[in-house]
Amino acid sequence: MLSKDDIKKCAKLARIDLTEAEEEKFFQQLSSILGYCEKLNELDLENVEPIYQVTGQTNVFREDVVTNTSRQEDMLRNAPAREGDFIKVKNVF
Repeated sequence: MLSKDDIKKCAKLARIDLTEAEEEKFFQQLSSILGYCEKLNELDLENVEPIYQVTGQTNVFREDVVTNTSRQEDMLRNAPAREGDFIKVKNVF
């Protein structure tokens, strides 16, 4: 199932330097976690319907409605400088 080489590989992927004691500790902990997951695989879920939503909420999104159709003049009025229908800015170069 899980080997100490797997622990070393995970540590390398995570860019973590582990001591020999830490490798042993993580080996024991991950083995325990994976052992528990294996117990979950033993459950008979043949007639159990999947639960996708536990709060009972449905679509809580509002309709996309356009409001305040023209705020251009408000924006231009607050601009520090403007040139016609555009906000004037300093050169970017």
